[in-house]
This record gives sequence, structure tokens and C-alpha cells, in this order.
Amino acid sequence: MVFRKQLNFLFSSILVLLACSFASSCGGSKEILEEQVLNINKKQTQDNISFFFKEMNNLEIKVYYQESSEPYHGSGQGNYKTWGLTENNLKKIFEEREQEVTLTVPKDLDEMTKITNPVQDNWSSAQISNVVTDLGHSDKTTEDKKGTFSIIFLDGYFVGEDNIENRNVIAVSLNGTNIIAVFKPVIETMADGNERLGRFVEQSTIVHEMGHALGLVNNGVGLTTPHQDEEHGAHCTNTDCVMYWQNEGRENLVQFVQRFMTSGNVVLFGDECLQDFKSF
Repeated sequence: MVFRKQLNFLFSSILVLLACSFASSCGGSKEILEEQVLNINKKQTQDNISFFFKEMNNLEIKVYYQESSEPYHGSGQGNYKTWGLTENNLKKIFEEREQEVTLTVPKDLDEMTKITNPVQDNWSSAQISNVVTDLGHSDKTTEDKKGTFSIIFLDGYFVGEDNIENRNVIAVSLNGTNIIAVFKPVIETMADGNERLGRFVEQSTIVHEMGHALGLVNNGVGLTTPHQDEEHGAHCTNTDCVMYWQNEGRENLVQFVQRFMTSGNVVLFGDECLQDFKSF
């Protein structure tokens, strides 16, 4: 209840500035194209999915960042910790399953790791994977039944197989791994100096990519009801769910925030996705 009040206060504070912030940050930019968000590094292995929901009892989130690309951290408003949004949505998943999992989620910058190299403007999937692997990432350790997700914040932009810089991709979840990359310049463009907005955009993006990595939508965790938007890949048809495909793009997050303010709900996953987790 305290978390809900704090988060609603945070949302209330940013809503009055949302419209103008998006108008100034996105004005003149090319609207995100469907092919830019469809199935970009989202597929998870069945082996990892099985481990997450049948064996894992510890889950650690490790956060890395390049200099000048540090994640939002600490408290956004009052005592509410920014990374509490990611933590509470992960908790909700395992509460639905009645699965006991100990979560370790960093909240402050001193719990995260700054990296200095390499310095580059664009990042491919292979380059991201190589950097995080060199940092010692391992998806899971079966001995202590621990899963690890590495989230890296990069001072650059994503490049796909066409080797073209894409300034609309906010983050990617790498195929078959527990690695997520967030492209900080895109977050900063969206926030346009509005820190409160930036905090929510960043956290909702992480929750979205964690959803893909944990098997949504029909990405290793099967459907209990027909809610996959097959035209848009591993996404949900529920527009009020963080896994709705346009909630991965820059232009539609403002509407997503407004809907959540109306509902008063702080869980970003829709009921359909939560039921998939519960029934797996």
C-alpha cells in the first residue's frame, strides 16, 4: 500500500509535464516503424525458461553502465526507490506462481558497476554479448539454483543485421540469454530534461524486456488465453499491459502512463500475462 501511494504520487507529478515533454523530445523525429520492434532479440530458450520456473530459487539483477550513461537510481520521490518498480513487478510474477524466489535488485549507484571500455557510438547484439560476457555474466548456476540477469546501459544506439543505426530502439533482450541492453541516449531524448519522466520510461522499458526474457508473450511460456498479437511477435494484445507492442516504442508510452494513472495499478503486466506465468 505504501509503495502504491508513493508510485501514484510519482505518476501524478509527471503527468502534468508529459504532453509537452513528448512534444518537444519527439517532435520532428521519425515515428518508430513496426519492423524496428518486431522480434528484435527476444527469443528465450526452453532450457532457460524451465530453469526460471521449475528450479530457480534465487534471482539476481546485475547492472552495468558506461560513464555518462548511468541508470536512474536512488529515490525518485520521497522514500520510493526507482528500481522498486522493477523489483515489485518481478515479485508479482513469483507471487502469482506461489514460487519462493529471493530477489536481489540494486537500488543505488554504488550497487551497480561502471565500465570504461569499449567506447563506441553503435552496438550490435554480438558486441553487447561480448562485453557482458567479458564482465563475467552467466545466465544461471545450477548448483545454487540461481539465475542472473545482466542489464547494461550503453552510451550509444542499437544496430541490427543491416548495420544501420537505429535511434528508436530503447532496449533489447538478447536471444537465448539473460542479457538486456538499454540505450541511454534514447531514454534521455524521451525525457527531454524531465527526470521524473525519464525514471518511469527507463523502468517500464526494463520490465518490458524482462518480460520477454522470462518467456512472454508465447516466447517460452505458453498462453492460457489467446492474447498474443501474432502480427507483432512476442507481444500482448492488451493495450494496458506493458507487453503491448507499442509500449516498446517511443511514441505511445504517454498513453500507457495515463491509463495506469486511471487504474491506480502499479503492476505493469496485464492479467493475461500474469495468468500465463501462474499456469506455466
